[in-house]
Amino acid sequence: MKKTILAVLAIFVATAAFAQKANIKKVQRMLDYADPAIQIDLSNLAPEKREEMKKLIEEALVNPETENNFKTWEYKARLEVYDRIEIMAPYVANGNSFVDKDHMKRFFQNEKDIVVAFEKYYKLITTPDDKGKLPLKEDDFQKQKIIAQQASLASRTNLYVGATQFIYEDADFALDLLENYYKSFDDPLFADQDLKNTDPNYKESAYVYATALKEKNGVNDKVVELLEKSLDTHNGAYACQELITYYRDKKDQANEIKYLKMAYEKYPKFLVFGVQYAETFLQHAAEKPENYQEAIKICDTLIQRMKDGSVSKVDANGNPIDDTNNYLIYYYKALSLFNTQHYKESYETFAEGDEMCPGHMDLVCGAGKAAFKYAFENIDNKEISNPMFEKAVEYFSKAEDAWPDKPEEWGYNLYVCYHNLGNDAMKQKYVKYAE
Repeated sequence: MKKTILAVLAIFVATAAFAQKANIKKVQRMLDYADPAIQIDLSNLAPEKREEMKKLIEEALVNPETENNFKTWEYKARLEVYDRIEIMAPYVANGNSFVDKDHMKRFFQNEKDIVVAFEKYYKLITTPDDKGKLPLKEDDFQKQKIIAQQASLASRTNLYVGATQFIYEDADFALDLLENYYKSFDDPLFADQDLKNTDPNYKESAYVYATALKEKNGVNDKVVELLEKSLDTHNGAYACQELITYYRDKKDQANEIKYLKMAYEKYPKFLVFGVQYAETFLQHAAEKPENYQEAIKICDTLIQRMKDGSVSKVDANGNPIDDTNNYLIYYYKALSLFNTQHYKESYETFAEGDEMCPGHMDLVCGAGKAAFKYAFENIDNKEISNPMFEKAVEYFSKAEDAWPDKPEEWGYNLYVCYHNLGNDAMKQKYVKYAE
């Protein structure tokens, strides 16, 4: 199994003369070299030998004379790759599953260490010395570049995966992974890979990065920038909601409405944006009566989306959507009609809303009040007013049954309805609410 994994990992093979320091030379002697196509299986080395190599390399990394030696980083990278194999052994034994969260974290930390080591290594083999000479000949350089890319490409992708796993419970760790993931897009090692266009996670990662930064420091300009980059991604609806909430909290209504309008138009499957968008018009309708018409238009569009089945029942991650506030679509439309004295249409909308979204007092009592107002508007025409008073009684009685502890919503209204219908017996039943 290890040899199969090693064939994929493409562990480094040394091709140039070694530096002068004894600890690096010792590591060189301890390693078995082979053709890159065959790969090196460090399992042939006793565990204590591998630990000794690690110690020597760590010492070399802090020694001023060897810390920038390309061989130091070559062996550092090779040892990190072998550590990955050791870390993956219990993963495979556990049915391709991490043993626990610590095991998972160790894996992603190792992936970061692999990326960092190869990044440093590549930088050193592409940096000329004082005489303008590069450490490797061109043929050797090209071979090592391919091996380095193959060994670290998968690891850099896993940095993003790891960040998604730790974003809420360890934001610092998630950010560390993400920052190295983002650095890799501009890493010269991958210059010919066009990662920004070939990595499917590039655009999606902006939202994850924004979330990690938000978890650590709250929303700042960098988070806003990343959220804006996320608007055309799988997480676009979530990013838009974050921006709406951010500007609402800042009392920046212009930008709040900007993103509400965008969300309402861009993500038609999610009714919540339309509900919030209509609400912004109603908030200032008293000063701007024309806002009622805008709210009605938005609600008509949302109702049509519900009826034609274009509304999603799950969010972008497949989780069920809480649609308990969908009744507000009918309520806001009916309220706008009511406040513009279109009582009949208001009643019809409240009634339809109660049928589609039952169990909401605002809709039930709203239907009663709109019927009541329409009846009074036509009080001189009993053929219109009496049936509407009867409708009002129907809805206020329904409210009484459902919410008996809310007599202020139905008590007086029932008294007045029975009075106008000439039903003295029922009028007496509710007279106490008129006193």
